Amino acid sequence: MKQEPSRATVGIPLLQEGEDVNGRMNSPTQISVVQTLARARGGRADRVGRLEVGQFYTASDGIPETLVRTPQCLSHHPADPLTEQEIMRRASA
Repeated sequence: MKQEPSRATVGIPLLQEGEDVNGRMNSPTQISVVQTLARARGGRADRVGRLEVGQFYTASDGIPETLVRTPQCLSHHPADPLTEQEIMRRASA
């Protein structure tokens, strides 16, 4: 299914056809599938079962696999919301 161009509410483009983002996988079947797809694009995704929080493999048609590190991942949920001071400090960084 082709996804029409649009933006998420945080301003990050949604994935388009031919784009992949993979985080840590736990099951051997998931790991095997991700590595097979990566090899088809010329990559390896050899650490997909050992990625840390905020690490993802990204790939797109014509763009090789890249290991991306982010300050947080989408599944990270702190116990408490950020304080106003924390928000301002991050925004100014």
